[in-house]
Amino acid sequence: MHTSDALHGGQLEHFLDQTDETQYEQAEAGVAEDLRQAALGAALRRQPLRADTFDLVERLGYLWLQAGDPAAALRLLDNDAPAAIAALPPAERGQAELLCGFLRIQALHTIPDRAGTQQALLAQEQRLAALPPEERYTGAWNQLADVADYLGEGASARRAIRGRRALQAALPNRAACQAWDEAAMHLREGASHARAGEAENARLSALAALDSLAEAAPGQDVDYDDWLRLGHELIGFAPEQAGLVIGQVRARVPAAAGAAERRTVEARMARLQAVALARLGQLDQAIARGREGRFGLVVDSDDDFSAQMLDWLLQAGRAAEAAELAYECSINQRAISSGHARALAQSRVADCSAGAPYWALLLARAAGDDTSVCGRETPAAYARRLLDLAAAQSPGHTALDAAQAHYLARFGNDDAGALALLERVVQQPGQANSANLELLWHCRARLDQLRDAAFKPFVAAAGAGWNYRLGCILSSDLHASLPPGGTWPDEAMQRLALQYYEAGLAQFERFIESGSGIYIDGNIHTYSMLCNNLAIQYRKAGRPPEDRIALHGKGIAASPFAEHYDGLLSCAYAAGDDASYVAAAEQLWQYAADHGYSRHSPDDYIHRVAYRLRNLGRPGEIAIWLERLDGWFNTLDADDQAENAASYLETLAMALVQQAHSQPEDAVLRLERSLPQIRALKKLGTSRFAGRVLQIAGDHRRALEIFEEAAPWHRPGNTYDDEQYGYLTDEIAECRQALGGGKPWWRFW
Repeated sequence: MHTSDALHGGQLEHFLDQTDETQYEQAEAGVAEDLRQAALGAALRRQPLRADTFDLVERLGYLWLQAGDPAAALRLLDNDAPAAIAALPPAERGQAELLCGFLRIQALHTIPDRAGTQQALLAQEQRLAALPPEERYTGAWNQLADVADYLGEGASARRAIRGRRALQAALPNRAACQAWDEAAMHLREGASHARAGEAENARLSALAALDSLAEAAPGQDVDYDDWLRLGHELIGFAPEQAGLVIGQVRARVPAAAGAAERRTVEARMARLQAVALARLGQLDQAIARGREGRFGLVVDSDDDFSAQMLDWLLQAGRAAEAAELAYECSINQRAISSGHARALAQSRVADCSAGAPYWALLLARAAGDDTSVCGRETPAAYARRLLDLAAAQSPGHTALDAAQAHYLARFGNDDAGALALLERVVQQPGQANSANLELLWHCRARLDQLRDAAFKPFVAAAGAGWNYRLGCILSSDLHASLPPGGTWPDEAMQRLALQYYEAGLAQFERFIESGSGIYIDGNIHTYSMLCNNLAIQYRKAGRPPEDRIALHGKGIAASPFAEHYDGLLSCAYAAGDDASYVAAAEQLWQYAADHGYSRHSPDDYIHRVAYRLRNLGRPGEIAIWLERLDGWFNTLDADDQAENAASYLETLAMALVQQAHSQPEDAVLRLERSLPQIRALKKLGTSRFAGRVLQIAGDHRRALEIFEEAAPWHRPGNTYDDEQYGYLTDEIAECRQALGGGKPWWRFW
């Protein structure tokens, strides 16, 4: 029974807000979890509470669970939830019932009450199946399967997996994905069996998934990427099937796939086969095959594969190789593998016989970025101790000077000392990595030695992606490291940036052709970005357009993005090729329309397209581009329209000049809509173009009116205005002549 003084409504909402804030503050202050739980329970029990809206039911239910009182959560669901749900709009009640069902499952499991939990899971299945078709969604079945698996109720989880699949099968937008959905269902069932320790059932589920993909009906959307994505799950249960998966991948790579895409596929297949070999206990073979796939690929979100390789190396008794790989992963701060490497190093750092000095150097270098490795020591003291340990373990090792240089720059505020070491370090085998070369250049900049450094022997990085990064840094970013008043030798820096980009290009293309290289050579999108940046450097260096066109072509073939199409437009303009310019503009427009391009500025080029279409004898197409220009401008918000209005109107007027030569009526009709805004700009050039449309169309009187109105807007000394003013004087004379002569245009009296 609810007491009359129970906290409810807005007062309860305010109380819950305060309770949430208190919980957050206690967590931030480091209060132990058991103390926070006890304090929360005491606060909730201080007075009666009545949740009279569904939002309050949900919030209070989860707070009771956090407080460790599942019985109170169940009382809330039994007493308060029914009325709160009944008060909701009918369309929202089904989802509310589902949420309460998940709360009940969690509460019963916490008690623990297994029989009650199983009954609640079954009730939730029935609740989901009974929802009206428009309220059914696959996410709820997913959640139920996840919850059931987490609670160890595999049978319930697998029924939910089947329920989700039945719903998917009826969705029209999944019609072409039935084979994929069926395979994914079998693999999820396999994972559920595996969690229950049912290895043979898991293997049979994997084989069923394999059959679903291999026997996909015509019209099913199954490509090589589907096989690779599901293949990794499949071989987790049936590693002996790796060869069949790889065969399917090879058979489904499109004939039109470029070399870069094919190389990425080869690396992904190598990984898949390596994982299968490791699961079969063939570690040396797995490591050898794994090296062929251990590249940073564009499909990766982390470096989990290197972490697996570390474990295989250690399991195979190859600790020295593991230590060197761990060092590489850590100093390059790769997601997953760097953390795994540091954890391994902390347990092995004192062992001089296997992996020294890389374990110690790894931790010394990590201290500057990851203080969790330092324990109670300061990062500087910890790094110094580990450097001394590494020096004692392996005196004279090639990596010692690099680590010492990073220590001096990070903890010793000694750029000069670090630079002296690095000038020598980067010449040594294996030390021309991004970390060392970046620090070298930043030290040179901070010491204002860039001018002298520009004439030292060029040292390329050992990896393609590293050279790309160095090219970016030297072309602009390094400027920020200069001291006040420091010298920036721009020409020399651009020349060096170009050299780094060219070195990276050669390394990327060697990887694409042969598969040989290091981890940083594998990302084909980075390769594409390098091609774009190198094309920009070639433009600055005055290289011919065809060199830049070749680079943009390579980038588009590997991993297209809008700047390449913008670059091709620039190349066509520089080459003076009208047909190529129109084709490049069309490609840019279509790519931006299909994929988006935040820096797309049609007002920068549509007038040039119109001019070239007229030259090519294709003036009828100008109308298409005028429509595109208007469409682009109309999609801008008010602020962007205000910012771009002047450029838009000038481009519009220039394009209409070209249209007026063949379609004067259409050009004038379109001009009339925007003429008031054009005249309001009071821009000499824009008004002159508007007048030209009228002049070409034969309306000399109105053209003269606009020309004479624009003449006073001339800004003497402004190069563009001076040029336009020269044309204007001639056009005024022409209009006066056409109108029968009269006083000179400049005589106003």
